Amino acid sequence: MELRTTYNKLESDLTSSKKRYNELLEQRENLKRGREQSDGREAALEELKTIELEYKKLKDELASNADNDPAALEAMKNAINVAHSAANRWTYNIFTLQQWCSTTFPQAKLE
Repeated sequence: MELRTTYNKLESDLTSSKKRYNELLEQRENLKRGREQSDGREAALEELKTIELEYKKLKDELASNADNDPAALEAMKNAINVAHSAANRWTYNIFTLQQWCSTTFPQAKLE
């Protein structure tokens, strides 16, 4: 009984595999229909390859010029201004603290 169920399962697997194989063959034939070798197709493929190479070259050139991007330079200038104002704020705070300490603790100034 167990052999019969195993046989039936394998038989159904084989049938479904054959069906899938035939579907894939039909799909392959359908895909081949518009791709017959011709001079026009060869020229189009060459043109596509040329365009892809030019696109890659331009993309690399754009990446190399990313350091000169006006938006990036503007962002860097803004960051410099923020850092400069923060440094001035800290310096002002330090001098204010020194002044407060010297007025609050005049004897500490002597030491």
